[in-house]
Amino acid sequence: MRIEIMALQHELPTLADLDTKALCELLAGLGFPVDAVEEVNGTVVLEVDVTANRGDALSHRGLARDVAAKLHGKLTPITIAPMAEGAELFPVRLEDAACPLYATALLDLGASQNTPTEAQAFLASMGSNAKNLAPVDASNELLHRYGHPTHAFDADTLKGGIIVRRAKAREKLVTLDGVERTLITEDLVIADESGPIAMAGVMGGDSTKVTSATKRVLLESAYFDPRTVRAMARRHNLHTDASHRFGRGADPAFARTGRDLLIKRLQDWAGARLIGVWTAGTVPLPANAITFPQSVLDRVAGEVLPISEAESFLKNLGCAMTNTSEHLEVRPPTWRHDLAIPEDLAEEVLRLRGYDKISAALPTLEGHPKPLSHSYLHPRNVARRLANLGFHQAVTLGFIAPEADAAFASPDNPANGRMLANPLGVEYSVMRASLLSSLKTAARAEFAPGGQRSAPLRDRPGILLWTSSTQGNLNSGNRLGWNVGWRGFPH
Repeated sequence: MRIEIMALQHELPTLADLDTKALCELLAGLGFPVDAVEEVNGTVVLEVDVTANRGDALSHRGLARDVAAKLHGKLTPITIAPMAEGAELFPVRLEDAACPLYATALLDLGASQNTPTEAQAFLASMGSNAKNLAPVDASNELLHRYGHPTHAFDADTLKGGIIVRRAKAREKLVTLDGVERTLITEDLVIADESGPIAMAGVMGGDSTKVTSATKRVLLESAYFDPRTVRAMARRHNLHTDASHRFGRGADPAFARTGRDLLIKRLQDWAGARLIGVWTAGTVPLPANAITFPQSVLDRVAGEVLPISEAESFLKNLGCAMTNTSEHLEVRPPTWRHDLAIPEDLAEEVLRLRGYDKISAALPTLEGHPKPLSHSYLHPRNVARRLANLGFHQAVTLGFIAPEADAAFASPDNPANGRMLANPLGVEYSVMRASLLSSLKTAARAEFAPGGQRSAPLRDRPGILLWTSSTQGNLNSGNRLGWNVGWRGFPH
């Protein structure tokens, strides 16, 4: 993720006292290593590595919030008053639980849609080219600053109200990249009366996109289920800035704020006139509180840590909590989807406290090793005995060449149902219907290495041995990695 230092300092003014090297070391100590530092149009930009479980840190605001928790600093407040909501000018119907909240607004655009020079420079530092269309550029700018994706539709191209639903089988949608996509029933779409107009949380549709001729826009700032968005992006091989953030868990409580910020940008940039603001659905219920006992903190830390210190760091992260005589009752903030068990909280405390403060001594082991089970010991003892008798173990692949498969496959098990769509090579293109081909190949290789011992197998007395951890027979075509051995005897 690209981070502009000036924009990060705007979110957390305390960082103005750190030089670039110190900032990089601070981020690395928090678990966000800096992969590169470059200068873009006179401003310093960091390439920061953010792990997949930290969707909350995929923005300048999110990263500054995490650094503030470490430094006990104060973020710059978001000074925008909530918009007064009214009646639905475009009806919004939520038909799927994967979208519990959809905040929107309708605006008339002014005579000019030009994007301010400062915003264009910021987008350039993020590796994005400004389109000089205020609704599009403002949406992109807010995504990088605050991490919540938004979208703008050309309101005059919509037919009827907005429906958030699952796609119908074989429905078509031409996305903003100009590609026609065939949808399946697992896809979540934004639709109107004409059909899908966007892939929810992934990409908008071409038919309702904002252009230089757009007069009115309908804004979208919603919350979409992360698993639904991840699966859809992977299924269509369509990975966008929006799907990258929704797929890791956006902040549902920020949806209305994101919409209001976008409204303010359009008013400031394009002289837009607000016609109406409304929201469908509600913010999902918060997760249950986590019981965080002192014993878990001490066990993970390997030493006794004051629970009051843990409470201070967790409050800095935005957690709400109740301190009892025996434990903390911790409720994570809406943007931290990765905090679910007491061990997560203990790791956060140690991270913010500093990895360098963790004791170098290993904690004592608890309990005694359990005896090995019979199901493990028996196969191991048999394998050792066979090895002592002179058997040599080999592992065969479950995929073979078509001609090798044909020699042993039964007529009622055709190869066309076992073919790989994208094999490494033709010799590994069919899932075998029988083990006999692999056994024969292994035995032949044993008796003909480099041209030696090249007598036909039928002239070499011996025993074929095959073993597996599962029950099966020679015609078990779905067994992968069977152990095959050969024991030959002299004439």
